[in-house]
Amino acid sequence: MKGKVVSYKLLDYADVYVVNIECEGVKAKIDVPIKLLNDLKLSLREGQEVDIEFSKELGEVEPWDIVLSGKVYKVEGDVVRASFGGLIALIEGAPGFKVRDKLYLKIKFLR
Repeated sequence: MKGKVVSYKLLDYADVYVVNIECEGVKAKIDVPIKLLNDLKLSLREGQEVDIEFSKELGEVEPWDIVLSGKVYKVEGDVVRASFGGLIALIEGAPGFKVRDKLYLKIKFLR
């Protein structure tokens, strides 16, 4: 799915950005470590275009900048909460997931 970074904020207690991405009826709030962005030589900016995918299967990983593997721990209506080794994602409008599902989150920052 094509989307945009609508905002991002550095957490006070960790070297992690909370990145808000909106695309095609889906809103995602995703924890992204600064170290990961630095290692990939990526920087965030509002309005930045991204490709993003949420799936239960790993699939192809080569074209993506970030690939996270996690578990869904809470579903409330159309809001899914998942943990990726302690990094949290809140996804609104991603249907088809239930508690304990495997969730792969893939992001490509378009340059």
